Amino acid sequence: MSSVAEKRAKALEEKIKKEIPGFRIDFKDTSKDWKLRVVSKIVGFFNKDFMTGFTTTLYPVIYFANRGQVEKNYGAFLYTICHEWVHLYDRKSKGFPFTLSYLMPQVLAVFSIFSILAIWSLWFLLFLLALLFLLPIRSPWRTKWELRGYSMNMAVRVWDNQPIDEEYMKRVEENFTGLNYFRMCPDGEKVREHLLAAQESARDSSLLEGEDSYPYRVVKTTMEEITK
Repeated sequence: MSSVAEKRAKALEEKIKKEIPGFRIDFKDTSKDWKLRVVSKIVGFFNKDFMTGFTTTLYPVIYFANRGQVEKNYGAFLYTICHEWVHLYDRKSKGFPFTLSYLMPQVLAVFSIFSILAIWSLWFLLFLLALLFLLPIRSPWRTKWELRGYSMNMAVRVWDNQPIDEEYMKRVEENFTGLNYFRMCPDGEKVREHLLAAQESARDSSLLEGEDSYPYRVVKTTMEEITK
């Protein structure tokens, strides 16, 4: 018999399919997608567990580490797909600027390629300074998008009557301050304040207000529709 979490997850999948053209769920250990392979080579330099311990969304696909991970714990699967649904919605509604802003400022390192023009003028060697953007520099935009995703995590736990303990809070903080997301926000207190505010807004339903709150409303409705 399917659990409530599994039913909710599958129902949410169907709703996302109607919203996101080409949406599907894939698994990193068996996927042949070249985009995933390219990203894994890049991200693998600073996140060794990227392929085995993290779920990744490359619009319009969500990649889980393996199928067994999903089938073993549909509760975690539900919470993760809710988080990734926010990213899918933001990518669809904001378009390519979402992707570009998510990769800032590290994506600016691409300008270093113009240093090859130094064969005409040594001044072009200044473009090598763009390599400095490969450092783990604060990323306000990536922080913004991930805070929206983790606000969903907080909300789902509130709506599902699940505890939000200190261990969980620290783990989420470390995703922002550590190398998992390339130290996108070194201010852990700022992250914590935002997450606690999201928790409260999930309780008083203010999180559901506004156009950008659409993915939260979809999840809340899905959870209310399936209770057993």
